[in-house]
Amino acid sequence: MSTGLVGPRVSRAETVSKAVEEMIREQGLRPGERLGTKVELRERFGVAVATFNEALRMLEVRGVIDLRPGPGGGVFAGRTPALVRLGQKVLGLSGDSVSVADSLAVRVALEPLIVADAVRRRTDADVAALRDLAARMAECADPVGYLRANWALHRRIAEIGPNAILRQIYLGLLDFAEERVDDVTPVGAGRVPGPGALEVHHMLVEAIAESDPDAAARAVTRHQALTG
Repeated sequence: MSTGLVGPRVSRAETVSKAVEEMIREQGLRPGERLGTKVELRERFGVAVATFNEALRMLEVRGVIDLRPGPGGGVFAGRTPALVRLGQKVLGLSGDSVSVADSLAVRVALEPLIVADAVRRRTDADVAALRDLAARMAECADPVGYLRANWALHRRIAEIGPNAILRQIYLGLLDFAEERVDDVTPVGAGRVPGPGALEVHHMLVEAIAESDPDAAARAVTRHQALTG
């Protein structure tokens, strides 16, 4: 397995998380089998502590891994809860049965529920992470990088909410689109979306930061108009 991690800075934690998932698949690890210690794995992937910890957090939320402290602890293959398998079933769809456009349409329909949960449950740490992701999104100079940064922001919003079913379905839809990013034509025929799109995402993040449901609803409406 290659561990050369490339791509936009915003996607490095997600890149690491996907590489760990690939490692589990390639080694045929069963639930409860050990991948290694956090230090061993971080050194293997050659990333900063903060990046690796964020990748582990993503994987733990999805049920892909279990983290165990103390002697004999470390990172173990997860037992993949039924809700995670539900999200994975979305990834199994292919061919004429579903398209990226279909998956994004459903994702957009779920957006108001995802954002409403984030407004109610966000923490200061969540707000800091969202603002950082929005800022990184603004730095992207290529369409595919912009898409991945956009999805990373929405993924982080979804991970705030307490509704496990909603979260797993939504994240599964994002995973489906990311796996097929080459099939997605960015807005503007190959150009990065302009200031209007960035403004909408800034509004969305700040509405969540302020725990303002009305501002969040307005931002979601504008976002749906962009993606519709």
